[in-house]
Amino acid sequence: MHIVHYLDVVRHALAFMWSYWNWIGNISAGIIVTIFMSLLWPQLRHRIEKWTDAKLHTHFSNHHESLKQHIDDHMAEVHKKLDK
Repeated sequence: MHIVHYLDVVRHALAFMWSYWNWIGNISAGIIVTIFMSLLWPQLRHRIEKWTDAKLHTHFSNHHESLKQHIDDHMAEVHKKLDK
């Protein structure tokens, strides 16, 4: 997941824009980007959470089913050996 890296780059860019030696152009850009990210981030965060939750849910469900099947197969083998 490169999203964490890119969000760190955005954080760095926002911090650097407020540097006193860049104040004319970057302060105004910092204000615009800060407002834009403040409005966009909640929606983006919820979409990322939904996507990862769905992906993880599918992964863990598949893993649970395969593990359950493995245990059932193992117990069937044990019961066959006990019945002999």
